[in-house]
Amino acid sequence: MHSHRFEGQFPSVSSITVGCGQLHGRSRWLSLALIVMALFLVNCSGGSSSPPQAARLAVPVRVVTLAPGSIAGTLSYSGELQARDQVDLVALQSGRIKDIFVVEGQEVTLGTPLAQLETDTLKAQVRQAQANVDVAQSKLNAVLQGARPEQIASARAQVEAQRAKLDSMQLPEGGTVAVSQAGLAAVRNQASTDLTAAQATLASAQASQSSSEAKLNQLLHPTLGDITSAQSALQSATSSLNSANERLERIHNPTEDDLLAAQAVVNGAQAGLKAAQAKLDDLKLTPKPQDVAAARAAVVNAQTLVYVAESNLAAMKQLLNKVKLQNLIDAYSELLAARGQLAFDQSRSAPLVVIIADEERVILALRQLQMAEEDADTFRTGVTLEQLLAATSALEAAKSGHASAQARFDQLMAGPSANDMQQAQSGVDQARASLQSTHARLSQLTYPTASDIAAAQNAVDQSDAQRVAAQVRLDTLQRPTPSDVQAAQSAVDSSRSSVQSAQARLDQLQGGGTAAAIANAQAAVANAQASVALQQAQSTQAEQQLALAQSQYTANDIDSATASVAQALAALDLAQVQLKNATLVAPFDAIVAKRNLARGALVTAQAAVFRLVSKPSQLVFNVEEAGRSRLKVGQPVTFSVSSFSNTKFGGKVAYIAPTADTSTRTFQVTVTPEQGSEALSPGIFATLTITIEQKQGVLVVPQAALIQQGESTIAYVVNDGKAEQRKVSLGLKSDSLVEVTSGLAAGDQVIVQGNQGLQPGATVTVASQGGGGAGGQRGAGAGGDQQARPGG
Repeated sequence: MHSHRFEGQFPSVSSITVGCGQLHGRSRWLSLALIVMALFLVNCSGGSSSPPQAARLAVPVRVVTLAPGSIAGTLSYSGELQARDQVDLVALQSGRIKDIFVVEGQEVTLGTPLAQLETDTLKAQVRQAQANVDVAQSKLNAVLQGARPEQIASARAQVEAQRAKLDSMQLPEGGTVAVSQAGLAAVRNQASTDLTAAQATLASAQASQSSSEAKLNQLLHPTLGDITSAQSALQSATSSLNSANERLERIHNPTEDDLLAAQAVVNGAQAGLKAAQAKLDDLKLTPKPQDVAAARAAVVNAQTLVYVAESNLAAMKQLLNKVKLQNLIDAYSELLAARGQLAFDQSRSAPLVVIIADEERVILALRQLQMAEEDADTFRTGVTLEQLLAATSALEAAKSGHASAQARFDQLMAGPSANDMQQAQSGVDQARASLQSTHARLSQLTYPTASDIAAAQNAVDQSDAQRVAAQVRLDTLQRPTPSDVQAAQSAVDSSRSSVQSAQARLDQLQGGGTAAAIANAQAAVANAQASVALQQAQSTQAEQQLALAQSQYTANDIDSATASVAQALAALDLAQVQLKNATLVAPFDAIVAKRNLARGALVTAQAAVFRLVSKPSQLVFNVEEAGRSRLKVGQPVTFSVSSFSNTKFGGKVAYIAPTADTSTRTFQVTVTPEQGSEALSPGIFATLTITIEQKQGVLVVPQAALIQQGESTIAYVVNDGKAEQRKVSLGLKSDSLVEVTSGLAAGDQVIVQGNQGLQPGATVTVASQGGGGAGGQRGAGAGGDQQARPGG
């Protein structure tokens, strides 16, 4: 349930004064008008008879003078303070309450002891379990005692001697196998190197021969394409020369477009440097307080989830036989694997014999799972394997979430990494270098140095030399001289001779003794490996002799004794867990809202001992569809409660439900209280006020000044003693005020009393102030009107 309330500033309308007395209220206007007219007739005529003057009597009115003011619109709701977290805390085991450490209403923190069960029996069980561990460990130590020391020492010496010999043969450097393998690798590398070099030499000689023959043939019989290519090369060189001359000319005389383009590049580089510096400055300011608070809250929430998951898993495990628990999990895993293999083979249309084998494996896995469930006693306890695995997965997920939250918090507290700062600084340095480069380009265009001019001139000279060479090449193709032909023929003869020499060298390598050298090296490696294998067998035999000397018991004896120790340790762990669970502790920071049991009461796993609620509270209320459209997350809220009637609390809208409740057709809204509301308790009701719109410096009039005529709204103003009718447009409305958007102006004297039944053009008289109005002040207008004061 809610209501709308609007607040604003406007001038109070003074009461109406007639003679020496006052009459208040619109219900007396008719009698007031008759009295005024009678007095006027008596005073003017002195009691003598005269013609009727009622038609020309002035109508008494009261006005306000318009001035800019303020108006505000609010929404009001009622809601309930609720706790963020609430839990009914139960004991993880049965027992009688020995002591209770807290009272209702007490604040507790995570891990605070709340109650203590009787522990005499549990402590005795822990001592018994510890004694069983000692007995089992003593038996295991006796089984693990070896043979006589001198026999073990002799066998150990033999093992060490054989191992030392084997290690010397297996040394990475200097060992028998390593030396032979290194020799084989050297022979192969040398042969490969020589063969590759010979092939490369032959290929180079053949390429040189082809090139020289092509040049001779081109010189003797130039094609149209050769001449065209030479002409193109000449044209390209000529174009490069022209471009170089243009660049040299622009260095001497840069154009305005060149200078503007260079300046634009400089401006872009300056903007890039500013952005890079801003990024670096932002990194230096981390971490921010709000980010640290959010990360710390995430860590606390994740730790609570881990505690709850551990408690759930421990409650399940303590009901089962822990010794058979792993067998149960293994049997379930085997069933999942068998079913998966069957589905895979069916999907790929495997042979029938394969499908039958898969089905038999599934049946066998089902039987093994049933036997494991019977051993683990799951049917009696009501704890299924699926529940156990789900609880285990939930614990792992909670631990992973806690680790992630802690890592994010640690990373945030550590601040930006050195790599991030280095990258940001590198970005600043690059932007600064780019700015310097663009400045240098602009300076080069504006004030070219001697080196710039020399470089441009050098480019011109190189282009000219390339043009001359291209011209010579074209002339040679079009008109070769005898000396050119002779030089080309000599180059062909020389390249042919190089090809013959390279081919002879390659033939020599491919048909020589390389293969025999490689075979001899491979035989040496094989012999070395055989020697190492023999020594490995001798070392293994010596280790077996040492094992026989050290153990007078079989492996089964050792396994049995080890299992007994493990079983005793498991029983000790269970007894210690039960002893620990005898103390009920707070799972999070909270308030003890209710205590259900007293000292001496018998506790079961189904009865809640305490009800805990967390702090701080949150304020929850419901809004209708029209109100929801005017609210937004982050909007400020003020609220009050009956127990603190003189205190206003603040808060902000934290959540707005996206869908409506199907029964009430309303939307739930959650408000987070600000600091200072910690004293408030969950469960109490609060009244909320939300400012949805506020305007300053607008014209506002009392609603009494407005008259509805059909679909139009009018108001009367006093103009030269006459009532003037105005058609007005309205804006924001409150309980007593209305915003006027058009039709009236600041300084207008608006009639607020006496306007009912008033006719346009009627003569009016403004009643003087008689003690009413805002603060008893007389208005500034003629006739005692009250002027509205600006808001804000």
